[in-house]
Parts: sequence; structure tokens; C-alpha cells
Amino acid sequence: MLWSVRIESALTNADLRGFEQALRLGTTGFFLALAVALGVVHWNSRFYPAGIARAGLIRVLAIWTMGYWSFRSLGFFYRDFNFTFTGAHLVMALVSAGLALTAVVASLPKVPTSTRSSSTEEQLHLVDGSY
Repeated sequence: MLWSVRIESALTNADLRGFEQALRLGTTGFFLALAVALGVVHWNSRFYPAGIARAGLIRVLAIWTMGYWSFRSLGFFYRDFNFTFTGAHLVMALVSAGLALTAVVASLPKVPTSTRSSSTEEQLHLVDGSY
């Protein structure tokens, strides 16, 4: 929904024309394309393993998200925006970055762990062959 509002805003804002309008629509389109691609890979993963493709898309989307919001956040301090607009967008930036990092961590390969804990005596037995 957020991105549909962004598209509508870019198309209806009389102050946006030419390059600025194309940049906003392109940015939105790229976010949406990555999200759709990730959704398709996730949906199809029910039928075939998609670990590498999903992890790669998650990383690309996370890098794009953090780069976009880093660049965009710097602009809030150099342009004349009101406090509410700046605050709301900085909160969105922090939440987006946090979600992106969480998604990357969740996409990392899982390290197998033993479900059985071995006692010190069992570990000693493995070392010298006796109790």
C-alpha cells in the first residue's frame, strides 16, 4: 500500500516533472520488482529448493533498502522539510533498515547443532577411549 501511495504522489504532484518524476517512479518500480521477485521465489520454494535464489534476492533487497534510506535520510537534513515529515521518514528508514538486517540474518545458512548434550565423562571417553 505504501508504494501505491508513492506512485500516486509521483503522478499527481504538479511540482514533479521530467527527471524527478521518472526517478521517483523508477525507485518505486525497483522496490516493487525486487519484492515481487522475492515473493515468486518464496512461493515457488514450496515445489523446489530456492535457498540460494531467495538468500540472494533478500541480500539485494536489503542492500538496496539500506542504501536508499541512507541516501534519502541525508537529504532530510539538507532540504526544507517540516519536523513531522522528517521524523516520520526517519522512523521508516530505521524500521526498514532493521527489517532488512533481520531478513539477511534469517536468510543465512543454519549451522547444524547437536540435539544431544554430551557430558564431561562422555567427552573424556572419546578422548582416551576409557572412563
